[in-house]
Amino acid sequence: MAGQPVSIEPWQKALLPQFLDMTVKRLFEIEAARRQLAQGGDVMTSVQIIGSVTHKIAGTAESFGFPVLGQLARRAEGLCLDLARLAPASRAELLQTRLLPTLDALAGALDAALDGSAATLAQGRP
Repeated sequence: MAGQPVSIEPWQKALLPQFLDMTVKRLFEIEAARRQLAQGGDVMTSVQIIGSVTHKIAGTAESFGFPVLGQLARRAEGLCLDLARLAPASRAELLQTRLLPTLDALAGALDAALDGSAATLAQGRP
């Protein structure tokens, strides 16, 4: 199941609530950058913020047993790097057709992780 940790160690279980809280806060940072894009803000500033935040999520998600969350964050980070290499006139399509849908999927994976983790912690299962 994509929303539940694959298998976690006791130290991971102890830190899981902090990881999820931190990841939610990071998702809020991504959403703020998306709003800046929607309001006509500087594309590269928003892309740099999104890339930095998704890098952090990718670096921790798999450590806590959320491979789908980590993979989506890594994909978003890679798309941000791709966008940075493109000429400004070429960015809109990649942004609309690949990055934004990936960020939507990332938000969905986080929702699933939160739901699955709450059930796991409530049941006392590793």
